[in-house]
Amino acid sequence: MRRLGTLVTACMVAVGVMLTMASVAGAAPAPQVAWAVARAASVNAAEYPEPPYMDFNASPEPVRKGGKVTLKARASDGWEGSAPVRIRFYFRPAGSSHFGYKGSAQSRCRAYCESSDIAVFDARKTFVQRKTGTWKATAKVRYWREDGWHTKIVRAYDTVKVRS
Repeated sequence: MRRLGTLVTACMVAVGVMLTMASVAGAAPAPQVAWAVARAASVNAAEYPEPPYMDFNASPEPVRKGGKVTLKARASDGWEGSAPVRIRFYFRPAGSSHFGYKGSAQSRCRAYCESSDIAVFDARKTFVQRKTGTWKATAKVRYWREDGWHTKIVRAYDTVKVRS
């Protein structure tokens, strides 16, 4: 799904090449090819990028009681790169229904920093963990679609077990 826009564009190019070859050879394109071209032309690749999402990992898993767990999160707008955002971290002990706020981190550029199109921003924060439970990372992502700018809160979860 992440590369749907690229796939649609590649299909449109391939069908265009087939039509060009058919017209050079003097043959009319088959009905299936004409349908494929009409369908591909009606689908705009820019309309179908992946929705904003978050990659998140808490490690090590499992962790010793009182040991340090490092949280790494990256929020993406659904295109190739990611953007600098503040990521908030929450923890819910096993058996509880409530997530408690533990802290936040500003994402920083980690790779391809010279290119704003594919730059990779992630946030890292370390916490002491004494109980088994679930970590949650959230971020507010601003992204562009054909109908304008949108904002969405993305979240991801990771459960870490504590061993004695």
